[in-house]
Amino acid sequence: EASEAGANSSSTEAPRGSLCRLIGWMLGTPLQDSEGPLRFGLAADAKTTHWIRHFPAEVMTSKLRIAGAHLEEHLGPARLRFALEERAGALHLHLVGMRFWGLPCPRALLPRVTAIETGRGDQLHFYIQASLPFGGLVTRYAGHLELGTERTGHP
Repeated sequence: EASEAGANSSSTEAPRGSLCRLIGWMLGTPLQDSEGPLRFGLAADAKTTHWIRHFPAEVMTSKLRIAGAHLEEHLGPARLRFALEERAGALHLHLVGMRFWGLPCPRALLPRVTAIETGRGDQLHFYIQASLPFGGLVTRYAGHLELGTERTGHP
């Protein structure tokens, strides 16, 4: 687990609107605005990595695994499928598919996701935002982790 010491920090933004708040609650994303220290933990087995993000006001967990050429993330009843792209030294995750309670989400209804990670010195910076296609912020969080010499993962 990444150390809370040092300058690990994050900010979260709460969902906007009742529907977005309900979806955020189902996914386990932060439900309130916060700013402060971040702890990040990893637990892995042969096929899955469990991410535990300790934001100042809440904890968010997800499971990740490689699925063919994609990265799959499980958040509550949702399974999100991302294509990964390196561009100008940053890792961009593009949402290419989603299942909710096992049912495929039509492309037109996919959330609009911005997910970017960059390394600067001994820091991993991240910016994540998800909104519904017809408006409404479900989650936004950003910050950085001090990597130092510890073995850490991504937010």
